[in-house]
Amino acid sequence: MKLTALALFAGLALGTFIPQTVLDNARPAQHDCLDRDSSSLNDTVGILNFVDPSILYENTDDPTKKHWSGYLTTTSHKGIFFWLQKSQKNPKTDPILVYLNGGPGASSMYGMMIQWGSRTVPYGVDGLMPNTNNLNERANVIYIDNPLGVGFSQPSRAGEVGTVEQSTADLIEFLLALRGTDFKGEKFADQALHVFGASFAGHYVSALALAVASADKATRDKLKLTSIILGNPALDDLQAEDGVYQMICEKSLTVSPYWLLSDAECKTWREESVPRCRAAILACRAKVSECTGQKVTVDGCSASSPFNYWQKRGLDPYDLSEKRAWEAGRKENLKWADLWLNKFVGQIGAEGTWAMFQPKVRDAFRASGAAYQDSSVRLAKLLSLEGNTIKVLAFAGDLDLMTPFLSLKKIIRGLHWPRQQEVLAQLDRPETSYLPLETTDLKKTFGNFIEVGPLKYARIYGAGHMGNEKRGAEVKEMIYKFIGALPIGKLDNDKLDNDWDL
Repeated sequence: MKLTALALFAGLALGTFIPQTVLDNARPAQHDCLDRDSSSLNDTVGILNFVDPSILYENTDDPTKKHWSGYLTTTSHKGIFFWLQKSQKNPKTDPILVYLNGGPGASSMYGMMIQWGSRTVPYGVDGLMPNTNNLNERANVIYIDNPLGVGFSQPSRAGEVGTVEQSTADLIEFLLALRGTDFKGEKFADQALHVFGASFAGHYVSALALAVASADKATRDKLKLTSIILGNPALDDLQAEDGVYQMICEKSLTVSPYWLLSDAECKTWREESVPRCRAAILACRAKVSECTGQKVTVDGCSASSPFNYWQKRGLDPYDLSEKRAWEAGRKENLKWADLWLNKFVGQIGAEGTWAMFQPKVRDAFRASGAAYQDSSVRLAKLLSLEGNTIKVLAFAGDLDLMTPFLSLKKIIRGLHWPRQQEVLAQLDRPETSYLPLETTDLKKTFGNFIEVGPLKYARIYGAGHMGNEKRGAEVKEMIYKFIGALPIGKLDNDKLDNDWDL
């Protein structure tokens, strides 16, 4: 998620009261448990050290609301921080869903505390409240602070992680360790694995899927990566500009009158701002010394950034339907999440100080050029691999200007893989003929999609960059149907599998 400005609010605190009995019941019990029974796996696979923060977070000892949080520890460092929220339905058979925030530099604890966790901080509320749109109702959800140096994850000894390749290696190491870890009598060795990445995490997830699909059979069999989900993904900034232009300059395509620019502004944007940004990105891709934040993000692309217009108009590029500043409502619940996470660092098995955003990681990704890569190439390679079994769902809300659905649609159009002509044939039809995304009771259509083999592209009506804010129930249902191997349009009750009848 491109929420870099949220770093401005990290460290703010808002008072709260939690009973001492809850604190006493949240005492950490650490475990080092890894079953290294496969010689085919990398010898550097580490150990998951974890505690039980369930009572602290849930404020109940209900055994169906169990959590584990802690670190992946290797011989060289204590690194990746994770928080596992067990499925409330059937954790032994329900799938594993890994959640990654983007940035680069944004903590996935934001996704847990504000968006998809079993308890979240609603707007205007100073505390954790039950979340009806929680993703762990029927899935074992793991929130990972990725890459190293983000959130509670500890920095690498070699410095800040600044490449997608290193992020991928660390994630694979974590997932291999997860498969062999005994969580006080429970293992997550056999369930299907799905990975959900938001915004810039589209880079992480597409790279991870390609690496796993290209790995040896023993590693693939151990990981069981079944699908990836790209939510409002940032995959290629070079292609994103056209979608932004369409949504702010073409009256027939915009979904919000607040954001329409004047003809003069659109002319400047099209003829000056966008070419300058594209030239800066291409220069970076050709020569890494050109990949500084100053040269690309500031000098090259600031004039064509949606935030440029946000600053002028006081509007929200994450949700075009709202005539408000982007931070309205968001900074207050972030303050409380910040307070909670930093107050209970020890009890949740963490170390250091949590911040929503880590500028050093962002800067490292910019300096290496990784922030400006084209990850749609990775996606195309994944889909082109002979024998690939990993499915892909790429979706976007149509009220998002940061990663517009029109940009994602263009990226899907441009993927070079063996079945691309089938994709084009479906995309070129009027959208009214796309397949509908419908709620299980068929009372509501909340989007549309096209599907070709392992690839699905979906548009969510009335959703912004953070799909949970206005379409949380619908996005959750779509994801559930996808990872449950059900049609993501009209539900066929004859194909219900693993009791995924929401």
